[in-house]
Amino acid sequence: LAFRNLFRQKRRTILTLSMMVIGFTIMSFSLALSEGGYDRVISSFTNEKTGHIQIYVENFLETPTLFKTLNNVDELIKKITLNKKIVGITPRVISGGLASISDSTIGVEINGVDFDLERKVSTLEKRIRIGKWFSKPGEYEVIIGKKVAEILEAKIGSKMAIISQAGDGSTANDNFLVVGILKEN
Repeated sequence: LAFRNLFRQKRRTILTLSMMVIGFTIMSFSLALSEGGYDRVISSFTNEKTGHIQIYVENFLETPTLFKTLNNVDELIKKITLNKKIVGITPRVISGGLASISDSTIGVEINGVDFDLERKVSTLEKRIRIGKWFSKPGEYEVIIGKKVAEILEAKIGSKMAIISQAGDGSTANDNFLVVGILKEN
């Protein structure tokens, strides 16, 4: 009975079949496009910001503070690098603070990085739009995001005052030389 119905109305059958094929094709294409975009976003964020694995002290993400730091970081890095599958590892210090140039001030996220190790785990150096990478450890240099540069009207060579929390809980502040501005924030 079903086959007889299919062949009795050939035009309806062909139209229905073609709509199903076209619908399936469009749905497959849109799913592939969205999954590919989603993978690209994850890959981009991983390479630019977080890396694949992060190690924190317990409850750091719930209440981040400089007092929640890992002990014996050098030993931990040595242990982790023994695994040949690890491409790179770097310690980071994450804090918040105020950045100021002249009369303009803005709240900023401060990421302290190890210059040489950071190159292996992120694309930070490649994202510098204007300026250069840090010259050497111990220099008071900073690379800032595009939006921060716009708000503070910062240029390469500008002196930036940063106020934040010191490791002992006191207020820390110093002047830094802007050596790089990122393509994006």
